Amino acid sequence: MGLSRGKSFLFGLVSIALGLLLALLICEAILRLLGIGYGNAPLVSDPVLHHVHPVNYRFVSHTPSNEYGGHEIYYDAQGLVANPEIDIPAADSAANRVAFFGDSFTEAGQVAYSESFVGRVANASEGKALVKNFGVSSYSPILYLLLWREKVMQFKPTHVIVMLYGNDISDDTVRFEQAKLSDNGEILALPGPGGGRLTHWLRKLYLARLIRKLQLQLQWTMQNTHQSDAVVGGMVEENPEITPLSSGLMEKLANEVNKTGAKLVLTVVPSKYRLSLSDKSTYGIQFSERWQEWASQRGVRFVDLSSAFDLAASKEKSLFYEQDIHFNENGHAVVAETLINELPTVFGSNDE
Repeated sequence: MGLSRGKSFLFGLVSIALGLLLALLICEAILRLLGIGYGNAPLVSDPVLHHVHPVNYRFVSHTPSNEYGGHEIYYDAQGLVANPEIDIPAADSAANRVAFFGDSFTEAGQVAYSESFVGRVANASEGKALVKNFGVSSYSPILYLLLWREKVMQFKPTHVIVMLYGNDISDDTVRFEQAKLSDNGEILALPGPGGGRLTHWLRKLYLARLIRKLQLQLQWTMQNTHQSDAVVGGMVEENPEITPLSSGLMEKLANEVNKTGAKLVLTVVPSKYRLSLSDKSTYGIQFSERWQEWASQRGVRFVDLSSAFDLAASKEKSLFYEQDIHFNENGHAVVAETLINELPTVFGSNDE
């Protein structure tokens, strides 16, 4: 009698397990059929560049606050942000070959590729310029220098457009302590944390991505229920002085770019906080103004976005997401329009 009950209990457990497994497989199949593989800026460890995008990877963008999302993001065979739609790429023989450097503002996972400023200028060039987006979340000048040496130099760009952000200074300071240096102090690599095999395999499962999305949404809700509107994406906007370290890194990048015959163009993310002030004169010197002076002293081309954002904001245009720190579609449109107007021949058939 006891043996019979034991077998019945075991049979019940096996039936439940098989039923659960079947249900999970059905859910996975449905999610794949619908193309719903969620993601939120997925990254993998790298021995030189600290972290990079997974290659040949597609996902549906989301944010825990639900402020944006629902569009597809695609990282190509090099791990670069690329157009997820099938299109005709610009020929390798294009007169201008443009490499965009930047962090999450340049990566632009918050909007569809066609709405991002990189996607917009690529479209505006009508195939006359070969445009590649090398933007990666949480990058800063120390990684731009390594990125140039590891990947971008082989692309042989005619122009390198770098977008900086206020937290780059503190990021450089922290990362320099983690970097591998040569005997003469030259930066060789910034090793990532390694590991991540379980995450790698879980990313292959659309159901795991969905569960992770729900987890992040719940976590965000619990953390922000009692927060004031002054909290922006959990980050405080920084407006630091330019340190000798970051200045030196950008000088090295400019020199190495110039040696290849390419031209470095510098721009800076405008201050979202300053834009919200009724009296902007109380803000003081902007981060972008510091880099504009830096660029002027070194003969580097600088594109001022702050003035363009001031003008757009005066027309009551919202340029950033309300809670998130990044540009919304309007902000990307202003950045693209400014770059095209300031660099009209870069995205055309003639060199500048």
